[in-house]
Amino acid sequence: MITKIPLLKLIAIPFASFACLHLTSVCTLPGNALLRRLVRIGVLDEGKMKLDYVLGLRTEDFLERRLQTQVFKLGLAKSIHHARVLIRQRHIRVRKQVVNIPSFIVRLDSQKHINFSLRSPFGGGGRPGRVKRKNMKKGTGGGAVDDDAADDED
Repeated sequence: MITKIPLLKLIAIPFASFACLHLTSVCTLPGNALLRRLVRIGVLDEGKMKLDYVLGLRTEDFLERRLQTQVFKLGLAKSIHHARVLIRQRHIRVRKQVVNIPSFIVRLDSQKHINFSLRSPFGGGGRPGRVKRKNMKKGTGGGAVDDDAADDED
């Protein structure tokens, strides 16, 4: 079957791409690049660097590499929804970069560098949150425990 490519798209394709269109040769460069990229993001194992294994990949394999899922799996958030909120509110960083996109795909080498932002109150370096500031102003020391709840425990 012959596919028709619009002229504008044909102009944008580099000439080196057409070297693979010979009927007798097999194009391996794009396949190898795809395999290396899938291994780098952690979707494919290094021992399975063949195109046959790419066909066996599932959607869940890619969803596991999202920052939202990784934050939850590392225990930085209580739930997957809490992880999304933390990311959107700029409390999470990957290496030194604050990331606020929950669908950010985390590479294997960056996975161990996921942590709270330096300016986040969860990381210990940022400004305290609203409740803690209010309690510090009252003079209770910043704990979230109410005076009535403390009396009930005694």
